[in-house]
Amino acid sequence: MKPNLSFLEPPHPPSHVRWGVGVFSVLGIAALAYVDFRFHRCLSLPIFYAVFLFLSTWYIGAMAGAISAVASAFFWTLVDWHLHVPIEATSTHMVWNLTLRTAFFLGIVYVLARWKETLMQLKQQALRDPLTGLLNLRGFFLLAEHLLVRARRTHEPLTLVFLDVDNLKAINDRRGHLEGDRLLRALGELLGKTFRRTDILARIGGDEFLLLFENADGNTARKMVEKLQRKIRELQERLDLPVTCSLGVATFYSPPPSVETMIREADRLMYGVKHKGKDKVCYASY
Repeated sequence: MKPNLSFLEPPHPPSHVRWGVGVFSVLGIAALAYVDFRFHRCLSLPIFYAVFLFLSTWYIGAMAGAISAVASAFFWTLVDWHLHVPIEATSTHMVWNLTLRTAFFLGIVYVLARWKETLMQLKQQALRDPLTGLLNLRGFFLLAEHLLVRARRTHEPLTLVFLDVDNLKAINDRRGHLEGDRLLRALGELLGKTFRRTDILARIGGDEFLLLFENADGNTARKMVEKLQRKIRELQERLDLPVTCSLGVATFYSPPPSVETMIREADRLMYGVKHKGKDKVCYASY
């Protein structure tokens, strides 16, 4: 059930990592200029400035990349000017070289930044359900695993709700798939407005949703689910559709070994409701 997660994605490093990359890039550019100055007759090194442009842009941002670009062009031109510029060269020639090299490095930064931005947009699209705007299964796993790690550290309870829309197939058959899609979009909007922004909300299948609540014990979970049921009844009246849901609510006071375990337990509770007549809630604590 767990989706494959690609590591070829734009990173989201914490601030101390960004600072570390920034310091490393500054020191690296200066060190490269020094080595270029000492061994200019034997080695051609300016191409390696691009390494620090990549690190700054990819791990920090376009502005950091631009600063690295200007610094790289400056040091390259400075070393070049002091070592092997013809005697007849003037300051105009130096400014010309500096301008061209700066433009070249800034062009590299621009391409990298646009590439990163495009990948970020594709990543966001890959994590979202296009119909409801909620997370999809892949997005749910990415965030839920972070929450599970934090729960192991803080010892706070987690509650996972497995929600299944009752009789969606019958609605599609009798009223058409457009009505079924309208119901799912409305339910996704309802979930987004009902719960906190820190809660993890996902549509993982045609009529299946997962709701993960951080620091939510059994009593808190029961209140949240009762509120949700009231909202669903209001939605039923507003849409004039037979909207009911079966819910399995699993509260974990001890963090489970994996996200798959959480889903499996909540799914089992939800199917217990289905067998007992639907439109009900089954609670359990672990």
